[in-house]
Amino acid sequence: MESFSHLLNRVTSAKYKGELSVLGILVANKKSVLASG
Repeated sequence: MESFSHLLNRVTSAKYKGELSVLGILVANKKSVLASG
């Protein structure tokens, strides 16, 4: 059970990091659009 929760934590943290990076890309795109426009 402990190993399962550890695996789950790793998967959720990886997903969370992925969402954060996607959010960062979207914010960067918005900033560049605002700067160019």
